[in-house]
Amino acid sequence: MGLNTTDMALGVSLVSGSRITVGYSGLYNLQFSAQLENQDNAQHNVSIWFSKNGTNIAKSNSEFTVPARKSSSIYGNVVAALNFYTELAKDDYVEIKWSATSTLIAMPNVAAQTSPTRPATPSVIATIQYLSPNSFTTNLFAGAYVSAQTSGSATITHPANTVSGVTYKYIIVG
Repeated sequence: MGLNTTDMALGVSLVSGSRITVGYSGLYNLQFSAQLENQDNAQHNVSIWFSKNGTNIAKSNSEFTVPARKSSSIYGNVVAALNFYTELAKDDYVEIKWSATSTLIAMPNVAAQTSPTRPATPSVIATIQYLSPNSFTTNLFAGAYVSAQTSGSATITHPANTVSGVTYKYIIVG
């Protein structure tokens, strides 16, 4: 799937129009939604999956059935969406891939509309969320966090220190 607009990026970049490239090693949550449109009189299936550095990610495929066109001006539509957890190393990239049983399946974007006024509808929305510098087998949320707060004070907590030589340091602004 091609991507052409970056709304927000922190440690992530879009390369070559489809490669979501990460700047930090760790566990990520990949998410997308796609507007699927069927211009045919018969229903068709669409497969959507993720690849990492050009290789398909095992067990990441999902199947969607797009209903048949209802009339000459009303196409069959479905929104495909899913998320998937994967580990990525610095400078790895992921892509969203797809295949359809018909060339009459499209992913249209829709311009802003009126009556009522509403924003444009992108054909694909992709999100990648950095979760942790660790893998599935260690603490997922290993950083310090605010565990309680009241007016004028806060409690800062972190997981138990199970790694020798690690020292937690804090800077508090506010």
